[in-house]
Amino acid sequence: MLLNLEAVFTVLIAVGVVKEHLGREGWAAAALTLSGALVLSAGPLGGSQWQGVLWIALACLCWGIDNNLSQRLSLRNPLQISAAKALGAAVPMLAVAHLQGHAIPFAWMSASLLGIGSLGYGVSIWLDMVALASLGAAKEAVVFSTAPFLGALVALLGSPLSPSLVLAAATMALSTGLLLRSSHGHWHRHAELDHQHRHFHAPVNGDAHHIHSHRPEDLADLEPDQPFWHSHRHRHDPLAHEHPHVSDVHHRHQH
Repeated sequence: MLLNLEAVFTVLIAVGVVKEHLGREGWAAAALTLSGALVLSAGPLGGSQWQGVLWIALACLCWGIDNNLSQRLSLRNPLQISAAKALGAAVPMLAVAHLQGHAIPFAWMSASLLGIGSLGYGVSIWLDMVALASLGAAKEAVVFSTAPFLGALVALLGSPLSPSLVLAAATMALSTGLLLRSSHGHWHRHAELDHQHRHFHAPVNGDAHHIHSHRPEDLADLEPDQPFWHSHRHRHDPLAHEHPHVSDVHHRHQH
């Protein structure tokens, strides 16, 4: 139950510090999602020690900071970022295990652990980085909080349906619906910006934020008259317009 603090810290930092926007429907969705997670993970805390609670809260705070910093990097190559984060987590943990005298598991066990880790950690981080770029850290945290619900659904393969699961499913389904129907758009101004990331071009109805000139090497092996994705350093000229948007790297403005 305490691990749900990760979403709380992520949203608070995203909105309070990074100045992401989360409207009324977003806040309602966050409350419903966290309520569903609490219903699924509810249990007695009578035997817990405050020291342990504080350590878990500190870990969740670190994850919340990590989510917001990762959102800043999310326009970079998500595979490279995922690999760097995996190495940053694995190498220190292996070093600590070695210092404590733990042996490397058998080959078959190591292969199994690598397979599980590549899916449960590697692929999940990659998908999460894509979500951070598309939604912003606050909305990503709300959607990510559905993880206990999805885990409970998998557990149904060997467990009976419980009232708490039905209640959690209802609240999380409602929260997801609120996020899907929420729309945020207003007149806003983009300052000049120079950076590099993967972006989309289309001859008709293309992204208004990425109308810029190209060098010949930027279009190597591409057909400019067809929609395409590519990455190169480019400059955004000052622009003022109105359209629905989320708190991605191109839309960090005051409200």
